[in-house]
Amino acid sequence: METRIGGMDVALLPAGTGTALLTFLLPLAVMSAEKADAPASPFPIDLVVESLQVGPRGTETIGSDEARVLPGRGASLDREFTLSGRTSRGGQATEQVRIQAEIRVNRVEPARLALSVRWRVSVLAATGGISIPNAPVIQSAVRELTAGSSQILEVYESPALRVKIALNVRWSPAEEGDAEGQGRIPVPLVARLYDVGDAGAVLINENRLSAPVGGTAAATFSRNVSLPPGKEGGKRFRQERVEVLLSPRFLVGQELSLSIELTGDIVTREAEGSVSHPLAHQGNYLLAPGVPATFDLEAVAGEGGVEGWTRLRLRLEVAAF
Repeated sequence: METRIGGMDVALLPAGTGTALLTFLLPLAVMSAEKADAPASPFPIDLVVESLQVGPRGTETIGSDEARVLPGRGASLDREFTLSGRTSRGGQATEQVRIQAEIRVNRVEPARLALSVRWRVSVLAATGGISIPNAPVIQSAVRELTAGSSQILEVYESPALRVKIALNVRWSPAEEGDAEGQGRIPVPLVARLYDVGDAGAVLINENRLSAPVGGTAAATFSRNVSLPPGKEGGKRFRQERVEVLLSPRFLVGQELSLSIELTGDIVTREAEGSVSHPLAHQGNYLLAPGVPATFDLEAVAGEGGVEGWTRLRLRLEVAAF
Protein backbone atom coordinates (compact mmCIF):
# COMPACT_ATOMS: atom_id res chain seq x y z
CA MET A 1 0.00 0.00 0.00
CA GLU A 2 1.24 3.52 -0.73
CA THR A 3 0.34 6.97 0.41
CA ARG A 4 1.67 10.48 0.04
CA ILE A 5 2.91 12.09 3.24
CA GLY A 6 4.30 15.60 3.16
CA GLY A 7 5.54 15.26 -0.43
CA MET A 8 7.01 11.79 0.18
CA ASP A 9 5.88 8.50 -1.34
CA VAL A 10 5.64 6.14 1.67
CA ALA A 11 4.85 2.44 1.31
CA LEU A 12 4.16 0.01 4.15
CA LEU A 13 4.78 -3.50 2.89
CA PRO A 14 4.94 -6.80 4.80
CA ALA A 15 8.46 -8.12 5.12
CA GLY A 16 9.07 -11.73 4.18
CA THR A 17 5.79 -13.63 4.11
CA GLY A 18 3.96 -10.91 6.02
CA THR A 19 2.51 -13.52 8.38
CA ALA A 20 1.20 -12.26 11.72
CA LEU A 21 -0.19 -14.27 14.60
CA LEU A 22 -1.56 -13.68 18.05
CA THR A 23 -0.38 -16.74 19.95
CA PHE A 24 -1.25 -17.90 23.44
CA LEU A 25 1.12 -17.43 26.34
CA LEU A 26 1.52 -19.82 29.26
CA PRO A 27 0.27 -18.86 32.74
CA LEU A 28 2.19 -15.75 33.33
CA ALA A 29 5.33 -14.94 34.99
CA VAL A 30 4.27 -11.30 34.89
CA MET A 31 6.35 -9.36 32.39
CA SER A 32 6.93 -6.26 34.54
CA ALA A 33 6.48 -5.00 38.07
CA GLU A 34 2.72 -5.02 37.45
CA LYS A 35 1.19 -8.13 38.99
CA ALA A 36 -1.86 -9.93 37.71
CA ASP A 37 -4.75 -9.08 40.01
CA ALA A 38 -6.31 -12.55 40.10
CA PRO A 39 -5.73 -16.13 38.93
CA ALA A 40 -7.08 -17.19 35.59
CA SER A 41 -10.86 -16.98 35.23
CA PRO A 42 -12.78 -19.76 33.44
CA PHE A 43 -14.44 -17.16 31.18
CA PRO A 44 -12.25 -15.93 28.28
CA ILE A 45 -12.39 -12.73 26.27
CA ASP A 46 -11.88 -12.11 22.57
CA LEU A 47 -8.95 -9.77 22.00
CA VAL A 48 -8.43 -7.86 18.75
CA VAL A 49 -5.22 -5.95 17.95
CA GLU A 50 -5.07 -3.74 14.87
CA SER A 51 -1.72 -2.49 13.57
CA LEU A 52 -2.05 1.10 12.37
CA GLN A 53 0.07 3.34 10.19
CA VAL A 54 -0.22 6.93 11.38
CA GLY A 55 0.98 9.86 9.28
CA PRO A 56 0.18 13.46 8.41
CA ARG A 57 -2.42 12.33 5.90
CA GLY A 58 -4.33 10.08 8.26
CA THR A 59 -4.50 6.65 9.86
CA GLU A 60 -4.54 3.37 7.97
CA THR A 61 -5.04 -0.21 9.18
CA ILE A 62 -2.14 -2.38 8.04
CA GLY A 63 -2.93 -5.55 9.95
CA SER A 64 -5.49 -7.11 12.26
CA ASP A 65 -5.01 -10.07 14.59
CA GLU A 66 -7.18 -11.71 17.20
CA ALA A 67 -7.06 -14.34 19.92
CA ARG A 68 -9.27 -15.81 22.61
CA VAL A 69 -7.54 -15.13 25.93
CA LEU A 70 -8.22 -16.17 29.51
CA PRO A 71 -7.94 -13.53 32.25
CA GLY A 72 -4.65 -14.09 34.01
CA ARG A 73 -3.15 -15.19 30.71
CA GLY A 74 -2.07 -13.41 27.55
CA ALA A 75 -1.13 -13.48 23.90
CA SER A 76 1.89 -12.48 21.84
CA LEU A 77 2.05 -10.56 18.57
CA ASP A 78 4.96 -10.70 16.12
CA ARG A 79 4.87 -8.58 12.94
CA GLU A 80 7.40 -7.27 10.44
CA PHE A 81 6.90 -4.29 8.12
CA THR A 82 9.03 -2.61 5.50
CA LEU A 83 8.58 1.16 5.46
CA SER A 84 9.59 2.67 2.14
CA GLY A 85 9.67 6.29 1.04
CA ARG A 86 11.73 9.40 0.54
CA THR A 87 13.60 11.19 3.26
CA SER A 88 13.61 14.94 3.79
CA ARG A 89 16.65 15.12 1.49
CA GLY A 90 14.62 13.56 -1.32
CA GLY A 91 16.39 10.22 -1.44
CA GLN A 92 14.65 6.83 -1.56
CA ALA A 93 14.94 4.95 1.74
CA THR A 94 13.51 1.91 3.50
CA GLU A 95 13.29 0.58 7.05
CA GLN A 96 12.55 -3.03 7.94
CA VAL A 97 10.90 -3.01 11.37
CA ARG A 98 9.94 -5.89 13.64
CA ILE A 99 7.33 -5.36 16.35
CA GLN A 100 6.91 -7.94 19.12
CA ALA A 101 4.27 -7.38 21.76
CA GLU A 102 3.00 -9.30 24.79
CA ILE A 103 -0.51 -8.50 25.97
CA ARG A 104 -1.49 -9.74 29.42
CA VAL A 105 -5.07 -9.68 30.62
CA ASN A 106 -4.79 -8.92 34.34
CA ARG A 107 -8.41 -8.52 35.38
CA VAL A 108 -11.88 -8.64 33.82
CA GLU A 109 -14.99 -7.10 35.36
CA PRO A 110 -18.46 -7.08 33.76
CA ALA A 111 -17.74 -3.85 31.87
CA ARG A 112 -14.01 -3.23 32.36
CA LEU A 113 -10.72 -4.92 31.52
CA ALA A 114 -7.23 -4.26 32.89
CA LEU A 115 -4.27 -5.29 30.77
CA SER A 116 -0.51 -4.91 30.56
CA VAL A 117 1.27 -4.48 27.25
CA ARG A 118 4.99 -4.77 26.65
CA TRP A 119 6.48 -4.25 23.22
CA ARG A 120 9.88 -4.51 21.63
CA VAL A 121 10.70 -2.73 18.37
CA SER A 122 13.79 -3.60 16.33
CA VAL A 123 14.97 -1.96 13.12
CA LEU A 124 16.36 -4.94 11.24
CA ALA A 125 17.67 -3.16 8.16
CA ALA A 126 17.65 0.25 6.50
CA THR A 127 18.70 1.85 3.25
CA GLY A 128 19.02 5.39 1.91
CA GLY A 129 21.35 6.58 4.63
CA ILE A 130 19.02 5.83 7.54
CA SER A 131 21.01 4.73 10.57
CA ILE A 132 20.03 1.56 12.45
CA PRO A 133 19.66 1.94 16.25
CA ASN A 134 22.19 0.01 18.30
CA ALA A 135 19.55 -1.63 20.49
CA PRO A 136 15.84 -2.39 20.27
CA VAL A 137 13.36 -0.09 21.99
CA ILE A 138 11.47 -1.79 24.83
CA GLN A 139 8.47 -0.13 26.44
CA SER A 140 5.43 -1.12 28.48
CA ALA A 141 2.07 0.26 29.50
CA VAL A 142 -0.85 -0.61 31.76
CA ARG A 143 -4.34 0.27 30.57
CA GLU A 144 -7.99 -0.16 31.51
CA LEU A 145 -10.61 -0.58 28.79
CA THR A 146 -14.34 -0.32 29.25
CA ALA A 147 -16.58 -2.63 27.22
CA GLY A 148 -16.84 -1.43 23.65
CA SER A 149 -13.88 0.96 23.91
CA SER A 150 -10.32 0.64 22.59
CA GLN A 151 -6.84 1.84 23.44
CA ILE A 152 -4.26 3.07 20.94
CA LEU A 153 -0.61 2.56 21.87
CA GLU A 154 2.08 4.25 19.78
CA VAL A 155 4.90 1.72 19.48
CA TYR A 156 7.24 3.12 16.80
CA GLU A 157 8.07 6.33 14.98
CA SER A 158 10.40 6.65 12.03
CA PRO A 159 11.99 10.12 12.22
CA ALA A 160 13.44 9.77 8.73
CA LEU A 161 10.15 8.80 7.06
CA ARG A 162 7.86 10.63 9.50
CA VAL A 163 5.56 7.64 9.94
CA LYS A 164 4.33 6.07 13.18
CA ILE A 165 3.07 2.56 13.91
CA ALA A 166 0.46 2.09 16.64
CA LEU A 167 -1.50 -0.80 18.10
CA ASN A 168 -5.25 -0.42 18.59
CA VAL A 169 -6.44 -2.89 21.26
CA ARG A 170 -10.09 -3.74 21.87
CA TRP A 171 -11.96 -6.60 23.51
CA SER A 172 -15.32 -8.26 24.00
CA PRO A 173 -16.59 -11.17 26.13
CA ALA A 174 -16.27 -14.47 24.30
CA GLU A 175 -19.52 -15.96 23.08
CA GLU A 176 -20.18 -19.61 23.68
CA GLY A 177 -20.58 -21.64 20.55
CA ASP A 178 -18.77 -23.61 17.91
CA ALA A 179 -15.51 -21.64 17.91
CA GLU A 180 -13.22 -22.91 15.15
CA GLY A 181 -15.08 -26.21 14.98
CA GLN A 182 -14.55 -26.98 18.67
CA GLY A 183 -18.15 -28.16 19.00
CA ARG A 184 -17.37 -31.15 16.77
CA ILE A 185 -14.39 -32.33 18.82
CA PRO A 186 -15.12 -34.50 21.89
CA VAL A 187 -13.15 -33.47 24.97
CA PRO A 188 -12.03 -36.53 27.02
CA LEU A 189 -12.83 -36.14 30.72
CA VAL A 190 -12.38 -38.25 33.82
CA ALA A 191 -14.37 -37.79 37.04
CA ARG A 192 -13.17 -39.41 40.27
CA LEU A 193 -14.96 -39.54 43.63
CA TYR A 194 -12.99 -40.07 46.84
CA ASP A 195 -13.89 -40.84 50.44
CA VAL A 196 -11.70 -38.53 52.54
CA GLY A 197 -10.95 -39.74 56.04
CA ASP A 198 -8.31 -39.30 58.70
CA ALA A 199 -6.01 -41.70 56.86
CA GLY A 200 -6.32 -39.83 53.57
CA ALA A 201 -8.40 -40.06 50.40
CA VAL A 202 -9.63 -43.43 49.12
CA LEU A 203 -10.94 -43.72 45.56
CA ILE A 204 -14.57 -44.83 45.43
CA ASN A 205 -14.86 -44.98 41.65
CA GLU A 206 -13.99 -43.12 38.44
CA ASN A 207 -15.90 -42.44 35.23
CA ARG A 208 -14.27 -41.75 31.87
CA LEU A 209 -16.43 -39.53 29.69
CA SER A 210 -16.31 -37.22 26.69
CA ALA A 211 -18.30 -34.15 25.67
CA PRO A 212 -17.83 -31.49 22.98
CA VAL A 213 -17.57 -27.81 23.78
CA GLY A 214 -21.18 -26.70 24.25
CA GLY A 215 -22.26 -30.25 25.15
CA THR A 216 -22.63 -32.19 28.40
CA ALA A 217 -21.59 -35.47 29.96
CA ALA A 218 -23.06 -37.14 33.03
CA ALA A 219 -21.56 -39.47 35.63
CA THR A 220 -23.20 -41.31 38.53
CA PHE A 221 -21.47 -42.65 41.64
CA SER A 222 -23.24 -44.93 44.10
CA ARG A 223 -22.36 -47.28 46.90
CA ASN A 224 -23.84 -48.83 50.06
CA VAL A 225 -21.89 -48.81 53.31
CA SER A 226 -22.80 -51.18 56.16
CA LEU A 227 -23.45 -49.54 59.56
CA PRO A 228 -23.57 -50.88 63.11
CA PRO A 229 -26.97 -52.35 64.11
CA GLY A 230 -29.61 -49.91 65.36
CA LYS A 231 -31.06 -49.68 68.86
CA GLU A 232 -33.36 -52.62 68.25
CA GLY A 233 -30.56 -54.65 66.71
CA GLY A 234 -31.89 -54.24 63.21
CA LYS A 235 -29.69 -53.97 60.15
CA ARG A 236 -28.96 -50.59 58.69
CA PHE A 237 -26.72 -49.12 55.99
CA ARG A 238 -25.78 -45.82 54.40
CA GLN A 239 -26.80 -45.39 50.78
CA GLU A 240 -24.70 -42.87 48.85
CA ARG A 241 -25.56 -41.51 45.42
CA VAL A 242 -23.81 -38.64 43.62
CA GLU A 243 -24.70 -37.38 40.13
CA VAL A 244 -22.33 -35.08 38.23
CA LEU A 245 -23.05 -33.07 35.08
CA LEU A 246 -20.00 -31.76 33.18
CA SER A 247 -20.39 -29.04 30.54
CA PRO A 248 -17.29 -27.89 28.58
CA ARG A 249 -17.79 -24.21 27.71
CA PHE A 250 -14.56 -22.96 26.13
CA LEU A 251 -11.33 -24.56 24.95
CA VAL A 252 -8.51 -22.00 24.92
CA GLY A 253 -5.13 -23.42 23.95
CA GLN A 254 -4.70 -26.39 26.31
CA GLU A 255 -7.03 -25.02 28.97
CA LEU A 256 -10.68 -26.01 29.30
CA SER A 257 -13.41 -23.91 30.88
CA LEU A 258 -15.80 -26.37 32.49
CA SER A 259 -19.11 -26.02 34.35
CA ILE A 260 -19.73 -28.66 37.03
CA GLU A 261 -23.11 -29.37 38.61
CA LEU A 262 -23.36 -31.94 41.38
CA THR A 263 -26.39 -33.28 43.21
CA GLY A 264 -26.47 -36.16 45.65
CA ASP A 265 -28.12 -37.80 48.60
CA ILE A 266 -26.65 -39.58 51.60
CA VAL A 267 -29.40 -41.71 53.16
CA THR A 268 -29.30 -43.72 56.38
CA ARG A 269 -31.67 -46.67 55.90
CA GLU A 270 -33.04 -48.91 58.65
CA ALA A 271 -36.31 -50.64 59.50
CA GLU A 272 -37.56 -47.72 61.60
CA GLY A 273 -37.20 -45.27 58.68
CA SER A 274 -34.73 -43.32 56.58
CA VAL A 275 -32.84 -40.08 57.15
CA SER A 276 -31.66 -38.12 54.11
CA HIS A 277 -28.77 -35.67 53.78
CA PRO A 278 -28.78 -33.93 50.36
CA LEU A 279 -25.64 -32.67 48.62
CA ALA A 280 -25.39 -29.93 45.98
CA HIS A 281 -22.66 -27.91 44.29
CA GLN A 282 -22.31 -25.78 41.16
CA GLY A 283 -19.22 -24.01 39.88
CA ASN A 284 -17.13 -23.00 36.88
CA TYR A 285 -13.57 -24.28 36.72
CA LEU A 286 -10.47 -24.01 34.56
CA LEU A 287 -8.71 -27.26 33.71
CA ALA A 288 -5.17 -27.49 32.35
CA PRO A 289 -2.86 -30.46 31.71
CA GLY A 290 -2.00 -31.87 35.12
CA VAL A 291 -4.30 -29.38 36.88
CA PRO A 292 -7.72 -30.92 37.65
CA ALA A 293 -10.73 -29.27 39.25
CA THR A 294 -11.20 -30.46 42.83
CA PHE A 295 -13.69 -29.68 45.61
CA ASP A 296 -14.97 -31.35 48.79
CA LEU A 297 -18.49 -31.94 50.08
CA GLU A 298 -19.55 -32.92 53.54
CA ALA A 299 -22.59 -34.62 55.05
CA VAL A 300 -23.16 -34.57 58.83
CA ALA A 301 -25.36 -37.15 60.54
CA GLY A 302 -27.59 -36.61 63.58
CA GLU A 303 -26.00 -35.79 66.92
CA GLY A 304 -24.83 -38.53 69.23
CA GLY A 305 -24.20 -41.06 66.49
CA VAL A 306 -27.88 -41.98 66.29
CA GLU A 307 -27.48 -42.93 62.62
CA GLY A 308 -24.42 -45.12 63.13
CA TRP A 309 -22.06 -42.58 61.59
CA THR A 310 -21.21 -38.94 62.26
CA ARG A 311 -19.56 -37.28 59.28
CA LEU A 312 -18.84 -38.13 55.64
CA ARG A 313 -16.46 -36.12 53.48
CA LEU A 314 -16.37 -36.70 49.72
CA ARG A 315 -13.99 -35.22 47.17
CA LEU A 316 -14.75 -34.85 43.47
CA GLU A 317 -11.86 -34.52 41.03
CA VAL A 318 -12.41 -33.78 37.35
CA ALA A 319 -9.58 -33.76 34.81
CA ALA A 320 -9.25 -33.41 31.06
CA PHE A 321 -6.89 -35.91 29.45
